[in-house]
Amino acid sequence: MVINIASLNEVMSAVNKKFKEELVGVGVRRKKYGKIPFTSMCLNYLTRGGIPRGVLIEFSVAEGSGKSTSSLDLVGNAQRLFQQEWEDEIKTLEEMSKRNKTQEEQLRLLKLTGAKKVVYIDVENTLDEDWATTLGVDIENLLVIQTTEQSAEDIFQIILDMIPTNEIGLIILDSLGAMTSKQAFEKQMDEKTYGGISQPLTTFSKKVTGLCADTGTTLLAINQLRDNLNSTYGGTVTTGGRGWKHQCSLRLQFNKGRFVDNKNAELTNGAENVAGAYSEVVVVKNKVTKPDRRMAKFIIKFEEGIDKYADIIFLGEHFGLISKGGAWYQFINTETGEIFTDENGEVKLQGQGKVIEYLKARPELYEDLATRLIELCSE
Repeated sequence: MVINIASLNEVMSAVNKKFKEELVGVGVRRKKYGKIPFTSMCLNYLTRGGIPRGVLIEFSVAEGSGKSTSSLDLVGNAQRLFQQEWEDEIKTLEEMSKRNKTQEEQLRLLKLTGAKKVVYIDVENTLDEDWATTLGVDIENLLVIQTTEQSAEDIFQIILDMIPTNEIGLIILDSLGAMTSKQAFEKQMDEKTYGGISQPLTTFSKKVTGLCADTGTTLLAINQLRDNLNSTYGGTVTTGGRGWKHQCSLRLQFNKGRFVDNKNAELTNGAENVAGAYSEVVVVKNKVTKPDRRMAKFIIKFEEGIDKYADIIFLGEHFGLISKGGAWYQFINTETGEIFTDENGEVKLQGQGKVIEYLKARPELYEDLATRLIELCSE
């Protein structure tokens, strides 16, 4: 009796035909979508350029640690990035001397759908439009889902339905800790429920991971840090169980730092001239870049948002573009490596406040430092 054994190529072909996609092939065929940058250069340093696209991400946050500012900052940056990508793609197709049918259809669909959208799921119903606008969010073009009596399962299904349209670039889910399972909704107030949203979240995270990878959609979920009452040693935990954490490619923990005044001098508790506060960020999990950068800090000004000038100082010191001796700062020329000079000779400034004033008065110096630091942050 002769037994016919299929070749590997035949098996691969059959598998791909069965699932109607190139499931098996040679080499890694995963699409690369780039990143969505933060305004904070310190966070871009920590993540090597911003949050990756096409994956699941978690921001675990303590109260007052800047989660709203950081997530809304990403929303505004994503909107501008998606708009620019859309315009560039339209321009490329329109400038072709001759387009085939596929390219004609692509151009038609691009003009019909517009740039990729950002969705903000406001489970907590705390989205502040004025603050979002201050941070650069285009509210008129932001898709907002404000939940009322929807269960976690309802919200997860909405996300699963939206992503395959390929018209969504970023989804912010604010927050996991505020969601309620269908089981809990159906119970009376005095009836016990078990497991919270862990089970539906685990199932959802397994389903949504592949959809995000296929479409380039980033799902960023905000999660609250809570006291760990089950541990003798205290500490904090987050909602959602292990399944969700396993599926996340990047998890950042935001902690509240010291208050600062308008010149970024740190304040003691009880001070009245508070202008902002530090936010300290720790990498809890990172599957997308080298894990050698573990922590960063940045300043949020309560009237302005992220202090980009403070970031220049922090990273300038780190990369040797700014030298500090005591309270005195000097800039290093990025081309010659020598002390920066102006019309009055060598520049030497006392305190962060003076440095920021100097950079604001000389935008060309700020841009020079920022350009070099952006390159260094992405390396």
